[in-house]
Amino acid sequence: MRVAHFLLVSILALFLLSTIAGAEVHVVSEDSPKGIFVKGIIPKITSLEPETQKEVIKNYNTVQSPNAAPSCGDTITSDTVLTADLLGCAGNGLIIGADNVELDCDGHVIGGLGSGYGVSAYSEDNIIIRDCEVIDFNDGIYFSSSDDND
Repeated sequence: MRVAHFLLVSILALFLLSTIAGAEVHVVSEDSPKGIFVKGIIPKITSLEPETQKEVIKNYNTVQSPNAAPSCGDTITSDTVLTADLLGCAGNGLIIGADNVELDCDGHVIGGLGSGYGVSAYSEDNIIIRDCEVIDFNDGIYFSSSDDND
């Protein structure tokens, strides 16, 4: 009696689980291996076909969210306040990639290794750079085709 009760509860639980998770439940007959098999609960893992290729993206800049601390070479697209010095930039320090962006260094240093631009913008307008010390770049601040900047 206990075995039948346990089996009934187990089957009901599996059917409930299948309804919630969208899985298929099969109770097999005596002709097949005995048991209850659940399909769809554990995700199926497949491998990539040999002819499938991934495109590799090279030479990109990371666009930071407003709360993330930028790194050397990053493109910022919203108002940003530095919370620490940004030192050892091998290329560019920061790139401003949108109109109406304020970069407030809050007294921190953007430092390079002798090449690139400390802060640069290309065709962006109404940019404000505040309280920054930009050192050891080929050019400290470089704007190209940008208007109304402070």
